[in-house]
Amino acid sequence: MTTTREIDRMAQDVFRSNIPPSWIIREQHPDIYVDYFVEIADSAGPCGLIFGVQLKGTKAPRYSEKTIKISLKTKHLSYYLDKAKEPIFIVGVDVKIKQGYWLFIHEWSKNELQKRNWRNQKKIDVKIPLANTLSDARKLRQAILQAETYMRDLWPSSIPAAIKHEKESLEQLDHRIHVDISYRGEKTIYKLYAKEAFNFNIQFKNLPQLRDKFTELYDRGSTATFDTDEVVQIGDSPLFERLLGNAKVEKLLIEPGKKVESSLVLATVDQKGNEKAVLYEVSGKLFGGKKEVRFEGGLKESPLKLNFSFPLPVSYKDNTLRINLEFDSPVWGNLPILDLPFFDKLRNFFESIQEGDIIKIVCEIKGNHIFTARSNSIIDPCFMEWTIRHLQLLDKVRLIAREVGINPTYPKNGFISKDEIETILLLNQLILTGKHRQSGVGVIFRGTLVPKENFYKILHESMAKDFSGPIVIEPKDQKFNLFGKVFEFGPLHYTLTKTKFVTNVSNIITKEQINEGAIYVELSGEPDSELIISKQ
Repeated sequence: MTTTREIDRMAQDVFRSNIPPSWIIREQHPDIYVDYFVEIADSAGPCGLIFGVQLKGTKAPRYSEKTIKISLKTKHLSYYLDKAKEPIFIVGVDVKIKQGYWLFIHEWSKNELQKRNWRNQKKIDVKIPLANTLSDARKLRQAILQAETYMRDLWPSSIPAAIKHEKESLEQLDHRIHVDISYRGEKTIYKLYAKEAFNFNIQFKNLPQLRDKFTELYDRGSTATFDTDEVVQIGDSPLFERLLGNAKVEKLLIEPGKKVESSLVLATVDQKGNEKAVLYEVSGKLFGGKKEVRFEGGLKESPLKLNFSFPLPVSYKDNTLRINLEFDSPVWGNLPILDLPFFDKLRNFFESIQEGDIIKIVCEIKGNHIFTARSNSIIDPCFMEWTIRHLQLLDKVRLIAREVGINPTYPKNGFISKDEIETILLLNQLILTGKHRQSGVGVIFRGTLVPKENFYKILHESMAKDFSGPIVIEPKDQKFNLFGKVFEFGPLHYTLTKTKFVTNVSNIITKEQINEGAIYVELSGEPDSELIISKQ
């Protein structure tokens, strides 16, 4: 009988005999997760291309028409995908025929495991194509070259160096300009800042819509956006010539260069002039043109964003501003629900606006008071309705979290599903009143039940046309899931009247089956049905 050690030794022999002699094999001691690191080399010496190998020998291979199946421990795969910076190849060896096959595990995992919950498994079956024979060194070398590019994109440690090089080369073209480079999706963003006042020439097409853009820029400080094909000529700046002459540059954005850091205090004021909800630390920037000044900013670490504008010279007429509010809920993403910054203040602020209170704005720059104004303008009612409902729903979540002793994290995208909303409303009402009622055709119950002593009798009676109940049941599983946190809440009892069974009760033949402990039941409501959920 061949031992595991002998199979490993035979697999190693097959591996070493198929790797080109010039390649450098570095065996790992201890061989935790990776058996070898191999560096490609030729007659001139090492090439710097290194890949890891996890060797899996077998005497009883599982073949299909085009693949050989190899089992891999999940903790090994997690290491390769989450931590390994070098490309890792799984090499499966059939020691009987002395043939090896390879697979670049990162790319295979991306294609095969993307929609599978594989991390809860102990092992993963990896299918290695039979076309990837270890003896074909040319094909293996090509795969390693492609894998090296794949890993460089996956772990882009060289991007900062590339950005630094590009930045320095651009700034050398024109020392009067400071350059910042960033990436947004697949687009490269170049931000150019003048270190000093200087003249340069960009000539645009003489089109009415372009003239309107410049008018908005000069008068109101609005950002002007141009397609690069609207630029006719560039002069007096080699940097601009290089960037705008690049076919990959699609847009040119021009915005005011001087934006002044400022801070606001927002307060709601009732009809008697009393302040009700106050928000400090609202920060942003003031900027504009010859005829208008604008503010853009928000409350730090919170979803609240706002902007407004006022004319120059300052004459507020009735001392009112038109203010636009935004609520960017994903800002709270992944934060503990009981620790959301400014939650209570924001809820009070928006509820006060809903009650008809006005907004007062006090603006300061470096501690110096600039102006005090107010906004009587009506804020978009759809925005207000959504924001207040969202905050009130989160208030209920926070009540539940404190009641059951959990602190789940706010969803990353700020989205709360319909099922979660139903759970929140149910548990909130149970906490406040001890009961939750539903009526009509919307009454539905699905679950595994622990039947009472008379449940078997009720089941059979329910088949009668005049059966009206009530049915009192206690679900076996009284666990709930809220934002990924699973917790128990109960015991809860469900009382249903005038419901009909969707479950085919004739399949429940004997009382002994019921007494085994639990059965699955589905009930659906009628127009005059009622469901009462109560907590002991």
